[in-house]
Amino acid sequence: LEILAGQAGLAVERITLSQQVIRQRGQTLFRTLVQDTSDAILIVGDDGTIGYATPSAGSIFGDVAVEGAPLISLVGPGARDDIGRVLDLLLTGVGTAGPGYLLRIERLDGRVVIVEARSSDLRADPSVGGLVLTLRDVTERHQLEQELKHQAFHDALTRLPNRALFAGR
Repeated sequence: LEILAGQAGLAVERITLSQQVIRQRGQTLFRTLVQDTSDAILIVGDDGTIGYATPSAGSIFGDVAVEGAPLISLVGPGARDDIGRVLDLLLTGVGTAGPGYLLRIERLDGRVVIVEARSSDLRADPSVGGLVLTLRDVTERHQLEQELKHQAFHDALTRLPNRALFAGR
C-alpha cells in the first residue's frame, strides 16, 4: 500500500511539473511573438493606467516610459481631451474600436502619429485584467492617401481644383 501511495504521489508530481513546463513554454512563445510585433499592444486598467505595453509602443508614443503611466499623460496637451473621451467610451463599454478606427495622437515631442486602433475588453479575464488596445501606426499610409486624393482632384500644373472635384461638389 505504501508503494502504491508513493507511485501515485510521483504521478501527481509528474503531472504538475508537466503542466508548469507547458505553461512556461506558452509564456516564452508569447513573449517572443510580442517582442517582434510592429503593432503596439497596451493593457489599460480602469483608471486609464497602462499596466503592460509591448516594446513597439515606443514608436507610437516616443521615448517615454509607457508602463505604469496614465494613457493621457503620454500624449501632447492638444490630444488629451480626445484620447480621454475615447478611453472613457471604451472603458464604459459604449464604444468599441474595430479595424479602421483612426486616432490622431500628438506625442509629447510634438510629432503627430495617426494610429489604427482596436480594443478588446478583457477586464473580466483574470490573466489580463484590463482593456487591451492594439495600435498600428498608419501615418505614412494616411499621408499617401491624402496626397493621392489631392492629385486626383487637383491639376498637377496649377494645383487648382479640377473637373472631377467640381463635378463631385
